[in-house]
Amino acid sequence: MEVFLRDDRFDGILSENGIVSPQLLWSLKGEDAKKKTEARQIERICLRHGPEKAEFYLKRYNPIPLMEIIKNRIALKPVFTDGAIHEWKALKAIEKLGIPAPKTAAAAKFADGRSCILTLGIKNYSRASDILSDPATPQRRRERIIGRIAEIAGRLHSANIAHQDLYLLHFFVTEAEDDKVHLIDLQRAILSENPLPDRWLSKDLAQLLFSSRGVVTEREIAIFKSEYARHVPGEKSSRLCRRIAAKADWMHRRNSKKSPKRRESARKMPLFSR
Repeated sequence: MEVFLRDDRFDGILSENGIVSPQLLWSLKGEDAKKKTEARQIERICLRHGPEKAEFYLKRYNPIPLMEIIKNRIALKPVFTDGAIHEWKALKAIEKLGIPAPKTAAAAKFADGRSCILTLGIKNYSRASDILSDPATPQRRRERIIGRIAEIAGRLHSANIAHQDLYLLHFFVTEAEDDKVHLIDLQRAILSENPLPDRWLSKDLAQLLFSSRGVVTEREIAIFKSEYARHVPGEKSSRLCRRIAAKADWMHRRNSKKSPKRRESARKMPLFSR
């Protein structure tokens, strides 16, 4: 069975560009925005919008191989066979929370397991990882951005959502909007009506800590913890912070085998558990 979802806010531009069926959405042509993989491809698409053009991103998902589904089931890992439809639901969920993220325009799923999603591009952004890595970034701006990242993480977790790919590079910052922080790439997000196990939440936090190696100071880590705790109950927040130091250490050991530079970064990692 085919599924075709359209956001009412984009009905005009979708109709203007003839995007009126799942197959027409899938067949849009653009330029590669990211290296293609067997699992998915992302293209930058320019659509007509009256006398102007608007930039969108089309993400195509291929069906997950059966053996990969079985392997993940055995490992008790989540499996998202709905692909783009799951990402649509995740983006809608965090939009309801008021967390800035790409706006969904349309999504489709086909009987053969393929799926795709079209989202509006975020204009004039910088990655949080680049801003925080730049020694010229003023301290006040660094702390503002770190506080907003912590707020997003805390609001996600308090709403029983785990991102599962929560690295610094998945936070976009728009300076023209007073450093508004946007969260992207929610295709692996876990959504639940019940409180999530600590392991999913601590994984998110460990990924943030891992990606901030050599970038943030212990004082800035303390700012993050303080803001995060405003949204997650104190006892649970403290418990998660203790757990993620060990998990981030493991991530560093695994990755440091690949290069001496990474081993040096691991030695400089701030201690989240203090």
